[in-house]
Amino acid sequence: MVWGSGTNVGKTVISAGLLRAFYRGGLDVGYLKPVQTGLDLDEEKVRSWVGPGLDVGLTLVRFREAVSPDLAARRESWTGSDKVLVASLVEELRRREGRAMLVETAGGVLSPSPCGVLQGDLYRPMRLPAILVGDGRVLGGISATLTALEALEIRGYTVPLVIVVERSNAGGMENFRSIAENVRGSTSVQRISFDNPQEVTPWLMETSTQTAFDDAVSLLCAKHREWKQANVQASLDSRKMFWWPFTQHGLVNEVTVIDSAHQDDFTVLRNGEGNLERQFDGCGSWWTNGGIRGSALSAKVGAATLGRYGHVMFPECVHLPAMELTRRLLLGVGRGWASRVFFSDDGSTGVEVAIKMAFRLRLHRLGLPLVSENLKDVKLITLEGAYHGDTLGAMVCSEPGEYNETQTPWYTCKSFVVACPTVAIVGGCWTEEGLEGKFQFPQSTSGARILNVSMRQADGQEGDRLKRYYAHTKRVLAELSTRDDSPIIGGLMIEPVLQGAAGMRMIDPLFQRILIDVCQEKGIPVIFDEVFSGCWRLGYQCARDVLGVCPTIGIYAKLLTSATIPLAVTLASEEVFEAFLTDSKREALLHGHSYTAHPVGCALANEALQCLEEACKGTGRRYWSEERARNLSRINNVRDVTCVGTILAVRLHNSGNLQVVPLVKQLRDHGIFVRPLGNVVYLMCSPLTDEEICERLTNILEDALRRGTDNGA
Repeated sequence: MVWGSGTNVGKTVISAGLLRAFYRGGLDVGYLKPVQTGLDLDEEKVRSWVGPGLDVGLTLVRFREAVSPDLAARRESWTGSDKVLVASLVEELRRREGRAMLVETAGGVLSPSPCGVLQGDLYRPMRLPAILVGDGRVLGGISATLTALEALEIRGYTVPLVIVVERSNAGGMENFRSIAENVRGSTSVQRISFDNPQEVTPWLMETSTQTAFDDAVSLLCAKHREWKQANVQASLDSRKMFWWPFTQHGLVNEVTVIDSAHQDDFTVLRNGEGNLERQFDGCGSWWTNGGIRGSALSAKVGAATLGRYGHVMFPECVHLPAMELTRRLLLGVGRGWASRVFFSDDGSTGVEVAIKMAFRLRLHRLGLPLVSENLKDVKLITLEGAYHGDTLGAMVCSEPGEYNETQTPWYTCKSFVVACPTVAIVGGCWTEEGLEGKFQFPQSTSGARILNVSMRQADGQEGDRLKRYYAHTKRVLAELSTRDDSPIIGGLMIEPVLQGAAGMRMIDPLFQRILIDVCQEKGIPVIFDEVFSGCWRLGYQCARDVLGVCPTIGIYAKLLTSATIPLAVTLASEEVFEAFLTDSKREALLHGHSYTAHPVGCALANEALQCLEEACKGTGRRYWSEERARNLSRINNVRDVTCVGTILAVRLHNSGNLQVVPLVKQLRDHGIFVRPLGNVVYLMCSPLTDEEICERLTNILEDALRRGTDNGA
């Protein structure tokens, strides 16, 4: 893609010279112009300059008046859209697959599109390698060129070459030298002299001109070969050098080289080979993607904060990004209950902080000392299937399983694990199971009703279920109080609604509400581990809005910074804070890490949360079709389906890898990157994903599942 540092810097002339050089080198080449303003068409100029035999394609959108595309579109009452424009460009390039194509942009990098979006942002999902044409002829050309280069780089474009167009007699300005001295990294800078715009064809035929363009093309081809080889080598070396998390290396069939990411999509090379492919990030990059990934705004926010602060000390200090984020959290996920925010680095660490907070508060409420030889053991109540992290204190909160029992001999379960009912779509109908068998909800029951806890408590339709849940909860707590060892119950910790690591296991929120109510009646602190489910992941801001009740402590992480950099927070009520407030430092919350509340993370979290709140608050956004989910649940090899918020999960009948491995391959072959959880294959969109994208992905998933059934899997 050929970009300019401004208008009239010579993009079209440079495009023509490059086309001729590619052709001389024996390559099949072509030219496209997405947007043109003015009657003097660049495609006609290029056609006359390069001669017959080259594919000088059409201009996709033309406006008569030579003004900025957005102004021209308004004046001519243009009814098109940028989305259609980009789709048309992609289709034209697809039709010319195998051909080296030059796409010439209009104006400068930050010139507006017909709909007013900056060009650099409009074409970012394609992320074609960029050739920047800089200005070596005028005062201000240095600044304009370097600014344009930064604008491309901060948006994630690769810029292998900057071509500085200058006059044969540069007039002592020496723009090229200053530009070349200030360009870093793998970008090369080349000068090309051009004087007379009326004599382009003779100039293109001069030996010195042809040599300059041949050198440029040779450099571009060499950089492309280096890029290909680097990716192939990375695919091979990663198997030898990486120790991937949550991965049994002996079972790795394919290494996906991720060249870039933008919003919901990866651009990948499978095993580092072949052509770049677009893949939907079906696992949300481990549940972090909030939809702003790859955006210029987030990149600028991060860069500006890094330039201003880097990292700075936090204890007894304040900086504005942390202060703004704290206020935003207390007015958002902490509204109505939290008064304090404790910063940490990841979800597991945030859980460790929450446990310390809960235990201190519980002892404070009971009037017990922090340290005593006679102090009984202190334990948490957690739910079966729970996963709260990989640090040791978080591991011991869960029942024995693959994430803890086999990982360290220090592991021993320190929680009372409570059996809990799950809900999922089975055979087309929402079904509860897990306590006393299976109970099917009425066919008309929707997922929205399942999540409406207040309605379910009040309308009398689920009286029997309420009784069963209350009886189970009170029986469990009674058993704990009559045990011989009778340890102190230090808190209740739950993953609200959805247990991610357990296989997108949806716990009946009505049961969780009853358990919370009973624990709070007994003065037991309640922790919401919303590392996964918080910040609009379930279609709601947080669990408070689903369960209709507030926690004592809450943990938020993954969507907090929306797939940029790690950050976690643990929110607490004032009562929790005051349990640590004494004259002794020994009784303070002595926990932290060197990069606590790092300014870049706080600034990116502010940007991410603002985007999520503006897009999701009060909108009732829909993602996955519940009716389609019901249809998936009726497929022979499907055990059940979970459809909630941004998650669509399909649990297959237990048969080892016989079904999961081929299904994963089919989905990746059809443009969806998935990573299963045991026998569960799930798709996760971001809270900003359009419903039509989810519908397309559901079509692919259903086709793959039905093919598996047809093949007897």
